[in-house]
Amino acid sequence: MSDLQRSFVKSKLSKLPPVPAFAEADEDGLDEQAPPPSSAAIPRLAKRKQQMDDFSPRTAEGYFEQALEVDVPLDTGSASFRVYYTPPRPKAAVQTTPHARFRPSPAGPATVQNLALDVSSPALPTLKPGVGLPADDADDDDEATPLPQGAPPNPGTLFVFHHGAGFSALSYALTAAEITKLSGGEVGVLAYDCRGHGRTRLHNVKMDPLMSIDVLAADLLALLSAMFPRTEEMPSLVLVGHSMGGSVVVSAAHALSAKGFNRISGVAVLDVVEGTAMDALSVMRSVVLGHPSGFASVEDAIRWHVDSKTIANPESARISVPPLIEPNPTFTAPARHPAATDDEPQEVLDDASEPAERDTQQHAYRWRADLLATEPFWPSWFCGLSSRFLSVKTARLLLLAGTDRLDRELMIGQMQGKYQLEVIADVGHSLHEDAPDRTARILIDFWGRNERIHLPLKNIKKVGEP
Repeated sequence: MSDLQRSFVKSKLSKLPPVPAFAEADEDGLDEQAPPPSSAAIPRLAKRKQQMDDFSPRTAEGYFEQALEVDVPLDTGSASFRVYYTPPRPKAAVQTTPHARFRPSPAGPATVQNLALDVSSPALPTLKPGVGLPADDADDDDEATPLPQGAPPNPGTLFVFHHGAGFSALSYALTAAEITKLSGGEVGVLAYDCRGHGRTRLHNVKMDPLMSIDVLAADLLALLSAMFPRTEEMPSLVLVGHSMGGSVVVSAAHALSAKGFNRISGVAVLDVVEGTAMDALSVMRSVVLGHPSGFASVEDAIRWHVDSKTIANPESARISVPPLIEPNPTFTAPARHPAATDDEPQEVLDDASEPAERDTQQHAYRWRADLLATEPFWPSWFCGLSSRFLSVKTARLLLLAGTDRLDRELMIGQMQGKYQLEVIADVGHSLHEDAPDRTARILIDFWGRNERIHLPLKNIKKVGEP
């Protein structure tokens, strides 16, 4: 080839469009030893791999000491509640062993058992077997001062967490661990999956979901009674609820007070206001319908929650999202097609051009909770919440994400100093997942401000006590 021909060919090649990037399927199939198509592809591939690793599920190990399955008798049937628990260890009292604390009531069939969980499946991340204190070992390392003979032991204080609709107990994992750290283990933390959510199971209960606020509050009381059958062994309680769970703990606080239990140190409601919630009911169905019907993998579910800003904190999403989904028993993997040849490059784009067909396909994982089935109960969750919150006979905390709109009743109550109002900026609705450190510090300060020494004097009582 002459010099003139070479220069002509070079001029033509320089005007050609750049070589298109490889399809993702082709990139994954490249030989690791083969040179990359271009240096620009290296950071893209590395970034994609890093993002996939960031959305891998994590276990709950290190956030709670124990994973329990608590069998509780209900008015109709029974329930096996999934509970995550770290017991309180008050430093000024002799500690009771976990075995004594979880001894089932002889009057009822409620039982509590430690779970030997399979942690090999990334779809079901939870505590590893053996995590937590053995049932027959006492905690000899904590400093304790013996109580006078005949004096009742101090059971300490327990934060009880109730999640919102569509979430699970592990949404509190990071917050609970931070509370344990800030208190030096002095206070305990307990979070559980409510009925219809997470890994809690109902037995001999009709299939239609019964999710009224009274039923959910009764479930909480039944769970506490099963775990602490003797009232004097039940710790002082700080009840914390997010969204729907906020209404549940408020109703539960009223029910406990009606039963004569007066060791409720406080009630904290996270990011729910009656006026705003009732106004949002008209669009809530559309929001739920906008959720994906399922996911191809656990990683995809975590990615969707983060990308949609449902949970802005990937560290929390990797722990809290896996319990929200379960393997789809009706899913059948599609038949594998032969790899496309170089003569058929158009097949790489076929799936992207048919979104309607893709939406109707089955998914390997589906939601555990059927939120649309609970629609008849949505108004009961929030109707009258403000008045019930302000009338609770204990300290009250309202923690909001951003500058939420207070309704008239809450605004008047705030001006009268009836509750503590805290706002965390730059977070979403799941503020305890997006900002667990700040949430934990606010809750610990709230507890420290309102915890009282129980004086053995008949003529002294807390403000608000009957």
